[in-house]
Amino acid sequence: MEAALYPPGILDIVILAALALCILLPPLLAPRRFLGILKLLRPLRLLHYAGFAAGGAVVVSGFASHATVRLFPLRMLILVVVTLTATFGTKDMADVEGDRRRGIRTLFTLLGLGKH
Repeated sequence: MEAALYPPGILDIVILAALALCILLPPLLAPRRFLGILKLLRPLRLLHYAGFAAGGAVVVSGFASHATVRLFPLRMLILVVVTLTATFGTKDMADVEGDRRRGIRTLFTLLGLGKH
């Protein structure tokens, strides 16, 4: 049975209006700050990691479709989280001086690389 499209109600219109305001107001009210935030997001890097996230969502959905239990195994989840937490920031080590010059905050620009 096909789902029928329904005309938008008041709640739908309010939600869409709120989303539009959240998207449009920051660049209009504070354009410099908005551009600064966009610069810190590093859109190309964000796009790069979004691909990994999409791939991971495909590996997990494949696991869930063939597993007898529909939950991701806790041991595997802990392994993934610990591994990513331990290794994710190491990519920032090589460019710590460049990040400092550009004012980008990473764990290594905040704490430094020297031995204490």
